[in-house]
Amino acid sequence: MRATNTKCKDNGVIGDVKMSGTTDWARYPVKLLNVEVQTHHKVVVDDDDELSSYHQETRKEITRNAMICALMTIVFLASSSFAVVMVMQRYQHKEALGFVDDTSFTTESENTSELSLLELPGGHYIFSKSDWRGAEALVKRPLLHPTPIVVISNTNTPKCLNFDVCSARMRSIQNYHMGRAKKFVDIGYNFLIGGDGNVYEGRGWDTASFHRNPAGVLGISFIGDYREKDFLTDGQTEAAQQLIVFGVNMGKLSPSYALIGHNQTFNTDSPGENIVKIIQKWANWSPDLIIM
Repeated sequence: MRATNTKCKDNGVIGDVKMSGTTDWARYPVKLLNVEVQTHHKVVVDDDDELSSYHQETRKEITRNAMICALMTIVFLASSSFAVVMVMQRYQHKEALGFVDDTSFTTESENTSELSLLELPGGHYIFSKSDWRGAEALVKRPLLHPTPIVVISNTNTPKCLNFDVCSARMRSIQNYHMGRAKKFVDIGYNFLIGGDGNVYEGRGWDTASFHRNPAGVLGISFIGDYREKDFLTDGQTEAAQQLIVFGVNMGKLSPSYALIGHNQTFNTDSPGENIVKIIQKWANWSPDLIIM
């Protein structure tokens, strides 16, 4: 068998190839790349360019796949980081508002034997800032003595019923007040009253509160949400009243102090209707005094 009537040209098509032998074969159009016709009718195909092109395309595809994988990895890591940040922010926000009980720093459980206790009449204790492990104030402004105004508010957080939980709530409130949300120099109130019927020191007797006209205002806040949800206990009301009497006896409060609600100093629903119904019966209640 031999090939006859062969026509060749570079990078072309061998046309009219006819195979001779015992049988005539149909004509077959055969496409070759870079065909060179040499002596003795030997046909050599030079495919170096094709292999090089194939390798280049392969490298390009690998590079594209690598870039796509890298981009997907970056997107995944960015999404994961954003999700973590969002979860942490939500947790911190809930903690700041008092919805997360942080008792990790409390080693005592209802054990107050090592605390700097000051007992009020009726068995109510005043726990210092160091007792509930609060942070130091960034700045302290002096409070006018004797202080002429007492403002009652609520923290608008879940209430607390024992020393451990109330201490954790105090730290959460302080973190919220001193954090990015409020940027206060300390926890806002001078004193807070827990659901356990005890007093927790905030800024104390000698440092101005965050209220309007701060130089002449002592802020006392009840831990809880007393707009509709919570109600003051007898222990809380007695502790607050005994604290005020104690302040007058020490000369920290004016004997003729005016008692008002937080909503008389700021556009707010604090201290809440359930507190107003109680304190409007207390001595020196002044519903007409507005210091906004």
